[in-house]
Amino acid sequence: VEYYSQRASEGGLLITEATCVSVEGVGIPCTPGIWTTEQAAGWKKVTDAVHAKGGKIFVQLWHMGRVSHESYKEHPLLASRTGVMAPSAVGWEGGEVHTTSG
Repeated sequence: VEYYSQRASEGGLLITEATCVSVEGVGIPCTPGIWTTEQAAGWKKVTDAVHAKGGKIFVQLWHMGRVSHESYKEHPLLASRTGVMAPSAVGWEGGEVHTTSG
């Protein structure tokens, strides 16, 4: 809340960091989410603080798709994850995916 509130100003527009929209879309450690009731409540506090200073805020919705890594299902918040989701059956050929274990 404090981070965004400090940057808010009358008539200003803040765009958040990439925010995961589903458990299947998490692809980088420690990124924020907005798919649970608790996460949405946290973002509500942020938006209320920005609006109180006359600012506007836009959450950048994000889904890692094919680049999301299976190892993230070990995180308690991601335990319900059933697999990696992507927009097509075409595989990713982009190189390495870095996780918390390497």
